[in-house]
Amino acid sequence: MSLVAIGSSGVIEGLSIMGADVLIVDNPKKDEEVLVKVMEAVSRYKAVIIEEDVYQAVKGKLETLLSGMRYPPLVIVIPGIRGKGTSRLKDLHELLSTAVGVRLRWPR
Repeated sequence: MSLVAIGSSGVIEGLSIMGADVLIVDNPKKDEEVLVKVMEAVSRYKAVIIEEDVYQAVKGKLETLLSGMRYPPLVIVIPGIRGKGTSRLKDLHELLSTAVGVRLRWPR
């Protein structure tokens, strides 16, 4: 399996039990260093598990890279140890609304 887990907390290391390669990012706010590591991992693996804080730091560039790939990997965003949830549902709602052509109602 070609799987990588990217995160800033040590909790992400537990995914190595599943056979995932683990990439720990010390400070997700250092855009250039984090961006290089994440982009390299995304281009090499078929599935990427990424913590929310790292995802937010590289979101724009990551979407650009994924849209240009013929076979992009599966990207799974998980909440970090400090977060209670992800913003991924909001992103998916916006994508679906754009695809349909109308603003969809979203009961929260």
